Amino acid sequence: MKNLLLLIHLLLVNLCLAQNFEGRILYKNTYQSKLQNVPSEKFSKLIGSEQEYFIKEGMYLSITNGQLMPVQLYKNATNIIYTKTGTSDTVFCINASVEKNKIIESKIEETNEVVLGYKCKILYMKSSNNTTFKYYFSDKLRINPEQFKNHSYSHWYHYLSETKALPLKTIMENGQFKMISEASEVQERKLMDSKFTLPSDVIIKCN
Repeated sequence: MKNLLLLIHLLLVNLCLAQNFEGRILYKNTYQSKLQNVPSEKFSKLIGSEQEYFIKEGMYLSITNGQLMPVQLYKNATNIIYTKTGTSDTVFCINASVEKNKIIESKIEETNEVVLGYKCKILYMKSSNNTTFKYYFSDKLRINPEQFKNHSYSHWYHYLSETKALPLKTIMENGQFKMISEASEVQERKLMDSKFTLPSDVIIKCN
């Protein structure tokens, strides 16, 4: 009987570990401008100082308070990122299979970084246009990368294939600015599929 109970316990633990994260993460973003005539506040206004990120299986929804792309919706069934800009009511399509720059270096290292109580590892990536990324992640926020296997845009599949988890903190740096995005809330909860549906009255433009 003890062996049976132990087996059941191990199976339940493994099942929990294998489950994908579903829910909402709130990120706070800060910027450091590298351009003499562009203040850091300009990047914050354009890209956003706050991001709500919802994810379920092969779908995600990103909502920011930035002017550039305040809403982005992705569904792996179409492999299209539906994007609303701050200056138009039209939803534009981005082919998620397009990767403009290649990752030329990536490595995972241990770290003492803790975000919201999650002990993190770090993935360092560098792209061919000299942009660097530092992703802090925890195995407890697991994601199946195969649900995003065609999502090359912004190196998303490359990141997921390395970590198999959502980032809790990201440091991205290029020639224009440095961005630090860190989770301030993590809410694991069930989401309705309707959360990832475009309104019926929007105008969609795809090239």
